Amino acid sequence: MSFSKLLIPLIALGVVAFTGCTSKSYYEPQKVSSTIKFDEVLKTSINDVARDGVTFSDGSVVTKVRGLLSYKIPKGYRFLYDSGRSIIVADEVGDLQIISRGKTLFKKRFDTAVVGAAKRANLLALIFGNNKIVLYDISRDKVLYKEELEPTFALDSRVANPLFVNDLVIFPTLDGRLLVLDRNRRVVLRDIAISDKELFNNVIYLQEFHNDIVAATAYKVISITPHSIYTKRGDIKDILYTGAYIYIFEKNGKITKADTKLQTIKEKKFDKALFVAVTMKGNIYVVEKGGYLIKLDPDLNLLGVYKLPSKIDEPVFAFKDRLFIGSGFIRLR
Repeated sequence: MSFSKLLIPLIALGVVAFTGCTSKSYYEPQKVSSTIKFDEVLKTSINDVARDGVTFSDGSVVTKVRGLLSYKIPKGYRFLYDSGRSIIVADEVGDLQIISRGKTLFKKRFDTAVVGAAKRANLLALIFGNNKIVLYDISRDKVLYKEELEPTFALDSRVANPLFVNDLVIFPTLDGRLLVLDRNRRVVLRDIAISDKELFNNVIYLQEFHNDIVAATAYKVISITPHSIYTKRGDIKDILYTGAYIYIFEKNGKITKADTKLQTIKEKKFDKALFVAVTMKGNIYVVEKGGYLIKLDPDLNLLGVYKLPSKIDEPVFAFKDRLFIGSGFIRLR
């Protein structure tokens, strides 16, 4: 079964459309600092948004690791992962390629679409659209470990990629768990449930910093330290994790700055705001669906609200100081 049949995508940060309402209300900033124009209108537009990068309709790729790559990927493929030296791309029928400098280093067809991936040396950690996880050895063309988990058919498109941490592989599953695999002994050491909702429960964020790990589904954030596990519930849109602080962006327009124990340091609320993309480059930039860019400092003090060229009706990808909206590009200042 193809990825498109398994995945019900929510563009960018999962904008949900509600029907049956006779009236709508929108975020209205008290003050708009200025209007931002596109720095450039590209000759292509966003075709697919992944957790760590974006694929354009002409095959161009922008990743959170290296920005715009100098080459294009094959037609029908979508970007999944950037190791810094090579990228992993996959299509809807199970084909996967590892590409470096425009050349295919590895290619294989699996029995279903790959939706999440990571690479270390000759090892691939893969998540499939049917919720199967695999540790694969490229050099030996061999599956070292696999486990078929309970299938789930309604997913948030922000599927988190696996993580290699020391001798461990952490698999974020599509049913809201973290499976911690010892890659040498090939045994699961821990099975950590984040949340247990039936729909849109896949892990949407997974990041490690100095052996501390932060993960989230759309319903809960979890922080794992060497000494304990901390959790916080919410209607999660996205996470920013700096190593010292965890910023939680929720569907009700609330932003929470928390420590690594998920204790609240400060909150900021933007009434009726629908966040669709977030990034941090010194300051925090939040894209709001009504067509606004909210700029805050790291302590959540508001620095300004800027009007974007239009409402957000197209896919959005933000990283560092760059913002892509459909075919438009903005450099954040």
